[in-house]
Amino acid sequence: MDKKHFDVAVIGSGPGGYTAAIRSAQRGNSTALIEEKDLGGVCLNVVCIPTKTLVAGASSFRKIKESRKYGITAEIASFDFAEMIGRKDRIIEDMRQSLEMLIKKNQITIFQGRASFVSPKELKVLGKDEGMISANH
Repeated sequence: MDKKHFDVAVIGSGPGGYTAAIRSAQRGNSTALIEEKDLGGVCLNVVCIPTKTLVAGASSFRKIKESRKYGITAEIASFDFAEMIGRKDRIIEDMRQSLEMLIKKNQITIFQGRASFVSPKELKVLGKDEGMISANH
């Protein structure tokens, strides 16, 4: 396996990880960002953003249903759950693409795979971008 060396290696691209990687790169460090699944981590892809997007849709639906008490009459038969899921998926994809552009703009090297420590300054990445990484930090 080829070994690539960086000043800083960050494991995980959630809000803490991508922020740390960007800050590291802005300080002039060669930076690697290792993510097992999708950029943005669990927050962007599974929990925070998906939940907030669906809650916003449900809240809009509730407001329409309760609009009569404000003197507004709105006829609504149902909501389209598949469209709500589609909207959520589009928002996540847009945010993920924006994050990827920001990471690339800061010249951060992305590795897709699962990282494990071989030594305090060496990581083995298994997955799409398999290899060895060494880093000062």
